[in-house]
Order: sequence, then structure tokens, then C-alpha cells
Amino acid sequence: MIMKKLLIILVAATMLSGNVSLAQENGIFNHIALGVTAGDDGFGVELAAPVGKHIQVRGGYSFMPFTVTRPFSFGNVTVNGDTREMNNIPFTARMLEGGQGRLLVDINPSKDASFHFTVGAMFSGGNLLSTSGDIRNVLHPDEYGTRGIGLLPDCIISSDKQGYLPIDLKTNKIWPYLGIGFGQAVNPERRITAVFDLGIAYSGNWQMTAYDMVEYNAGFSDSPELVPLTSDAVRKHDRGAFDKLAKLPVFPVARINVFFRLF
Repeated sequence: MIMKKLLIILVAATMLSGNVSLAQENGIFNHIALGVTAGDDGFGVELAAPVGKHIQVRGGYSFMPFTVTRPFSFGNVTVNGDTREMNNIPFTARMLEGGQGRLLVDINPSKDASFHFTVGAMFSGGNLLSTSGDIRNVLHPDEYGTRGIGLLPDCIISSDKQGYLPIDLKTNKIWPYLGIGFGQAVNPERRITAVFDLGIAYSGNWQMTAYDMVEYNAGFSDSPELVPLTSDAVRKHDRGAFDKLAKLPVFPVARINVFFRLF
């Protein structure tokens, strides 16, 4: 029985090595390059490999390490039937919280061409922008997570249990991508290469959302319903930005990549 198993393993290994040799002869995964990237989707890493003479595949991940904080004023708002002042509220924003993955295919018109077309997809949690407003000076501690801010009679958005007001810019979780580029991620004749990407990702319409908790006694953990925010809802303090964002269906991509060929 042991000899039989060893024979099966040996035959399988022989067949696999033959397939690997054939793949390498045809330029399929015979090289691997590791890259670092920087673009409007943040900083990240990529792995690249050829799957033929004219096609290379890349898989990567990017994240945005920076946050931006700026104050906003909304005037008087309603909280639990009371009128309170909501001015100079610091809002902190971060793009693509949790990062974004991608799978790209570069198609070269010729073997040695620097120019290429790129198709693929980008993957994220669906939050293009995550913001949080510090309203601890507007609410009392016992109101954290159990009271909302009434911007309008039909728009009451909730605080969380730490006294912050979360507002997110939602998009689709999967973004089909189409673009062009210059440079080859994997070049058998060079150890270090650079690639420039320029393209469009279909993200779906952008929509600012907040948590609607008109009546909520159980607290923020009950996953309240998301409601869209419009410029009217925030009394035009956004200068029309929310309504303009809702009309955008795409995310422009510009990225520079530097690759180091491992073998």
C-alpha cells in the first residue's frame, strides 16, 4: 500500500513538473514581481506575473493612511425636543477605510510594448469616505447612542455610544475598472520597472448616508436604518456637495507603481 501511494505521488509530481515546464516555455508565471504603489486610492503593494507574451496579471491592496479634520457649523438643531447649538463641530474623514483590493489584467499590443490596456476590478467595503463628527459637547453623556440630531423634522440622525456622529459616503463594493498604462510590471530584462496607471472605476452613484434613529431605546447596537443625506437635509451647509456627489458614478484612478522582479 505504501509503495502504491509513493508511485501515485511520483507520477503526479512528474506530470506537474511537465506542466510547469510547459507553462514556463510559454511565459506563464515564469516571473514574479513585487511592487509598491501610490495613487489617489492610497499606498499599497502589488504582485505581478505574466500569463503569456502579451498579458500580465496584477493583484494588489491599497489603503489611505491619512485622516482630515475640519470644523462645521449647523446652527441650532433639535435634540429630543430641545433646541441646541451645533457650531464648530470637528469632523474627521478617512477615504476607503479598511483598504481596497484589486485584480488587474494588462494587455500589451506587442511583446515589448510599453503601452498597455488594463481591465479588472477593485474591491472594498463600500465606504468611499467615512466621517465622524464629535458632538460630545452637544449631547449629554447619558444621551450617547440614544439620541439623534434633528437636522430637519424628517431627518433625525443618530449618535453612537461614544458621542460621535458617523456619516459615510457609500458606493458599490465591487468597481469594474478600465484603463490604460505605460510600462511593464514584469520585464525579464530589467530587475526594476515602473508602471503608470490611468483609468476609470465604475463605483456606482455616491451617496452620503447616516443612521436614522427617530425612535430608539435599545441603543446604537441595533443597527439602525441607513438614510441618504441631501443638501437640503443639512440646510445647504455642504454648499450642495451632497447632491453633486450623488450624481457621480465613477472614480478616476491615477497610480504610479515601482516593481522589483523577484525571479
